[in-house]
Amino acid sequence: MSFTLRWKNPNVISTVVKIYRDVKDITPSALPEPIATLSNGETEWRDTTATPGATYYYLLTVTANGKTVASSSQKYTIEIKRGIGPMTILNGNDRLGFMGAVPYDEQWLPSQMPQAFLAMFPNLLTDRVALYKFTRNGKIYYMLSNTSQFPNTPVDWASLYQAGLVYGTGDAGPENGHGTLPATPQDAKIVHKGDTYIMRLPRGLTTSSESPAYPFVADYNGKTHDEIASLTNPCEYNDLLYTMVNEVPKKQRWANWAANSYTYLGQGTLGTTAPYFGGGVLCMEHDTAEDRVLHRGIFNNAGGTPVSMIQRINYLSPTTKGRYYPIFELVE
Repeated sequence: MSFTLRWKNPNVISTVVKIYRDVKDITPSALPEPIATLSNGETEWRDTTATPGATYYYLLTVTANGKTVASSSQKYTIEIKRGIGPMTILNGNDRLGFMGAVPYDEQWLPSQMPQAFLAMFPNLLTDRVALYKFTRNGKIYYMLSNTSQFPNTPVDWASLYQAGLVYGTGDAGPENGHGTLPATPQDAKIVHKGDTYIMRLPRGLTTSSESPAYPFVADYNGKTHDEIASLTNPCEYNDLLYTMVNEVPKKQRWANWAANSYTYLGQGTLGTTAPYFGGGVLCMEHDTAEDRVLHRGIFNNAGGTPVSMIQRINYLSPTTKGRYYPIFELVE
């Protein structure tokens, strides 16, 4: 557990900041030993020894030109705060849980989104970015909650990769994970209120312990997830996107967190000129045997039940356009 102190330092000359902590009120005339001494112009410090639930008093002194000034003693109770938004699980548990909407005043601004994303969707975001918060396998995730802020222009995997928006790894992604595309750092992120959020694609078949670049299984292509008995491991698409719409596949693990139309994930009654036709929802996975990527769901004119359209597994060219739903993952 950690607790971060932040302050302003308007001094233009060299200063030394000492930080004091105690479990009782601190007075400048009876200071304990400092817990930290800073001399490089820092304006924040993280107390990594703070205990959750404990109450501490902090006091700072600033020394410049031989003169020392003390702050007042400030009392803080250390609460566990993981990212913006609520900390209570409304549905599920820490393995897979819905935590609700991020309050408006905690949401980040459109200008904080990666510049590559804003270049692709220049007119999409006109207000703060509305988000729902989740916990999954002990990690914290966010998804866009306002359908008017869903990316509304068809985009392809290749363009997202070249914009650094696919893997969220900070490097070029896994070995053989970008086909013929030039290696591009996958470093899209948002820095907000002292935390960093990786921006990436959802995994459509693999788990977090598996590489998203691997030889695709030919037998899965064109099938619905429910009809493949060997696919038993849950993935992000099934856990977070199935539950975004009003259909419920057999392998869905928990209750829907929204009741949007299934047509956000797939549709079988479209004309050939419709946006997304022939594609699905863009996922992270890349085939290492052929230059193909994974889409889940399908947009076509072949009919099919709504619940089958949102499950579909498709291996497509990296330049095939589809729907794009980013995931934001808290870095801890």
